[in-house]
Amino acid sequence: MVLNNFKNIGSCCVLAAGLLLSGWGTTVKAQLFTFTTPTTGATGAGNSKDGTNTAAHFYSPQSVACDASGNVYVADYNGRVIRKVEVIGKDWVVTTIAGTNQAYGTKDGTNAEARFTGPTGLAVDASGNVFVAEGYANTIRKLSPIGTNWIVTTIAGLAGSSGSADGTNSDARFYLPYGNMACDTNGNLFVTDGYDTIRQLRPDGTNWVVTTIAGAAGIHGFKDGTNNDALFYSPIGLALDSAGNMYVADTGNNAIRKLTLEGTNWVVTTIAGSTNQQNGSLDGTNNQALFTWPESPAVDSAGNVYVADSYNYTIRKVTVVGTDYVVSTVGGRAGFSYPLDGVSTKAAFVNPVSVALDKNGNLYVADHSYNTVRCGWVESMASPTLQISSLPNKAVLKWEPWAPRYVVETNSSLLPGSAWGVLTNAPGILGNQFAVTNSVNGAPVFYRLHAP
Repeated sequence: MVLNNFKNIGSCCVLAAGLLLSGWGTTVKAQLFTFTTPTTGATGAGNSKDGTNTAAHFYSPQSVACDASGNVYVADYNGRVIRKVEVIGKDWVVTTIAGTNQAYGTKDGTNAEARFTGPTGLAVDASGNVFVAEGYANTIRKLSPIGTNWIVTTIAGLAGSSGSADGTNSDARFYLPYGNMACDTNGNLFVTDGYDTIRQLRPDGTNWVVTTIAGAAGIHGFKDGTNNDALFYSPIGLALDSAGNMYVADTGNNAIRKLTLEGTNWVVTTIAGSTNQQNGSLDGTNNQALFTWPESPAVDSAGNVYVADSYNYTIRKVTVVGTDYVVSTVGGRAGFSYPLDGVSTKAAFVNPVSVALDKNGNLYVADHSYNTVRCGWVESMASPTLQISSLPNKAVLKWEPWAPRYVVETNSSLLPGSAWGVLTNAPGILGNQFAVTNSVNGAPVFYRLHAP
């Protein structure tokens, strides 16, 4: 990589962040997530409060979803509201788009007039409509953006009436629909139903036709097969890839299942997790990998599947390698329930229950019991920017807070083989950025931001 941003400031020189010269110690970074908690004021808050960054509060977020513009939507379960998070520069701006904080009900309406019993699942379609699973009301709701308003309607199921009947609109019945949902390119919506089934909602004019595409209602089991010959055990959440394949967190079976559409049939296979319902936390290939209560997956543009492994307090990744599926841990520490920001497995979660990916591949996590939404920034997709300002006999260097593992290094020469040293003073927070200072004695000094 060539040097393209080099300048003198008094007796200081700056080497731009991430520009490590070829032959001079170039570092090829693996794709790592740096997990942060942008709304730290929310921790333990116990209510749903709008605001920016630390002023925002969540109350047991249960599901997260992203739209095509990168906005994040949150099913704030105990707040009984739907929230929208807009990332504007370094700020997270949180607003409530439907429902009223802790106001219980099943009423359709506009914005705060609508009522929810406790939203348990989300999906966003290509037009920006937001779909909500109302688990304990046994309904599916739709939020349609009209200007600056959100119109809430119930599109399937009947509030307070459970069951497994297929049908149109309120003739259909659900039993605890839960977890991430997904929309395909034809406008169909897919839902995991607590009655051990996978349901499809197909738009037909102004109606929604509900059918069961896989699983047998009320029959717990662990069996691959086609349509209702396949069996699930309390599936929680699903996701679609760009080819229309579906990935289901088969929660009660501690497994990840894949549904492939062949003609009009859905063929179910197990791609990861023990085939005998064994739980645990073990990375590995196919059924050698172990999960403990996996929930609400998401799929990236490359077809990798991310899962909230909730009882292990970790985020797992399922990668296709040839005909195999390789499971790795990309966030959190198994058996360690604690709120801690950091890189990959140096971060920790309290109760991760849902994941979502934005257009840039950044990962969002609903940390349910910690009342927060966490963000995993992908460092390999963007380099932080090293900023330098000159004060009397001092240089102040700052960079973005989503890159905490980076360190500032100094050098008195840029000749090949010259040694770089790490600044010894620990970074602090200055103006919502990491910052370090360095004394300048008049001799030239070069700086770079480096990920060890």
